Amino acid sequence: MISSWPAPDELARRVAARLFTPDPAAVGNGRLAVAAGDRFVEHPDPQRRPFPARAIESLEPAATSLPSWLAVHGAMEQARELVRGLEDRMAPWGMAAPRPISWHLFWGPAPPVRLYGDMRLPEDSLEDALADAEVDVLGLAADDWPLPHDWTRTALCSLYGWQVASGLGLVVPSGHWPPRALIGVEFADLPNPFEPIVELYCLGFVPSAWESMDRWNLFVRGRVDR
Repeated sequence: MISSWPAPDELARRVAARLFTPDPAAVGNGRLAVAAGDRFVEHPDPQRRPFPARAIESLEPAATSLPSWLAVHGAMEQARELVRGLEDRMAPWGMAAPRPISWHLFWGPAPPVRLYGDMRLPEDSLEDALADAEVDVLGLAADDWPLPHDWTRTALCSLYGWQVASGLGLVVPSGHWPPRALIGVEFADLPNPFEPIVELYCLGFVPSAWESMDRWNLFVRGRVDR
């Protein structure tokens, strides 16, 4: 985990540079480590509608764009650890875990992804607590961040907002029906669930999920020479 976070503008630039594009140095030993429940999906053209996808039944060279998978698989294990850490941090909010992972490889422009579902509960609770305290964490400055998705910006704002709420001694409000045990608990006494999300961004993976979130979906860009 990242031990200390840089200034918001610097972190936004770092995320924008790495988003969807894993570190080329994160290459493993030429084998893909596959865990139970893993799915592998390729998206040849993520901008088309309906969103095209090709499920990969076998990670053999003849059946898939294996060089692209091998190019990112060194970072995949780090991403898996971050997902498990995120589940641990979301446990007080009622998230069921562990959840299997679908790995999505795409080419071309970034696909329309959004992290939703269970993550809305801490996000909305934090937003209400800050609003009740009349605290504007980053204001309009975040509008200038070079990020492709609104939820990416939301996650970064929430990362720093959690720190502000912790410093002010703000507590989890009841307005969004969090688990009863969390109502009135200080944010400082709860692990920040947005840290592993932003670390996934910095690693080049973008998590996506919708209302029915029975698995994690991690998107990453494939190699051009697939």
